[in-house]
Amino acid sequence: MGMALFNLKEFFAALGRDQRVIGLDPGSKTIGVALSDVRRMLASPYGSLKRGKLKANAAEIAAIARREGGGGLVVGLPLSM
Repeated sequence: MGMALFNLKEFFAALGRDQRVIGLDPGSKTIGVALSDVRRMLASPYGSLKRGKLKANAAEIAAIARREGGGGLVVGLPLSM
């Protein structure tokens, strides 16, 4: 399986002017959620979701995106705490 290259410049260009980026840190029991500022310079902790069925977690994340103006999603594990 090949690895796709991720172009951050294209990702940001695809977002609306004031849309935020939501960061997800999937763990075995919870999903950590972070939210960028509208300039996408800084991300701050937003909260966590109890890990459950994909459909329910996706609905919770979509609700956060609607409420907070999220336009993009980054999923990964933090390199350091």
